[in-house]
Amino acid sequence: MRIPRKFSLGVAALLLLISGLVPMAGVGAAPSASKAVVASSAPIDPYYFPETNHYISGRFRQYWEDNGGLFVFGYPLTRTYMEVSTDGNTYLTQYFERARFEYHPANSQPYDVLLTLVGNEVIANRKQEQPFQPVPNPNNGSAYFAETGHTLSGDFLTFWQRWGGLQNFGFPWSEPFEEVNSVDGKTYTVQYFERGRWELHPEIADPNYRVLLGLMGLERMQRVGVPTAATAAETRPPTGSDIPGGSGGPYRANHIEYGFNTYLIGNFAGINYNNQVLGKVREAGFGWIRIQLLWKDLEPVQGQYNWEILDSQVAAGNANGVKILVSVLKSPD
Repeated sequence: MRIPRKFSLGVAALLLLISGLVPMAGVGAAPSASKAVVASSAPIDPYYFPETNHYISGRFRQYWEDNGGLFVFGYPLTRTYMEVSTDGNTYLTQYFERARFEYHPANSQPYDVLLTLVGNEVIANRKQEQPFQPVPNPNNGSAYFAETGHTLSGDFLTFWQRWGGLQNFGFPWSEPFEEVNSVDGKTYTVQYFERGRWELHPEIADPNYRVLLGLMGLERMQRVGVPTAATAAETRPPTGSDIPGGSGGPYRANHIEYGFNTYLIGNFAGINYNNQVLGKVREAGFGWIRIQLLWKDLEPVQGQYNWEILDSQVAAGNANGVKILVSVLKSPD
């Protein structure tokens, strides 16, 4: 799912450089575990969800958009924060309704974002139950995974192939069976995977939406608990190392991005005006502004700097999730 972008006539502008598209998993009776690796073209700037008062940004936003967005993963339930994962290591983490994202900076894209092995966690003590027992290859046209001894077919197979396959969900850990959902109390046909649980909703007429991920992000939050600071409403966009793939400092993009030339008031008394201007920038669907600063205003006397002008404008940009290009004019002789 892509966030809709509105465009406005007005002042034009800017710059810079992301590209490509993440393809789907292989298709066939035995779906391929490999896929071509191409850089994401999805935006990385923070996007705010008023439904849960949280942002998604950086590589998490790209992964979310490239692999089904709201339909597959649901809304973000926390901010990004450092948390220990199932392998005992600590990663930058964010919970969504239906998944938990981890950022693995040592991996190349798209494998730098992984879904937590929540399926492995919840079935650890259930492997003796009948649905989790390996089955022989039925040779009936279903996809068969010798790695776990389970099959995929019908709407579940279609969903697996369409939304990322092995990378997103891992191997199946069960055959389809009926189970009560602990969140809504209803009974669904489900199938467990290394990184999630799927539910079949035959009451939905559109076959593209009959399979939904179980609310395993929400369930895990309730089961293990998360810090209150992580679930508290975010009052400003993430910056620097809080953005997956971001490390602070100058921003590097991989494709041309656009924005506006703007005039911002260079003191904190202008906060309301600056927020109104930047709100219009975001409303138009852009994530950049360019501001011009006069050297004599920043350094009125040689060696004496007035940073309030720049600080107030950068603070306004951060608060509104807008990236800034600074153009410094009229340097001294």
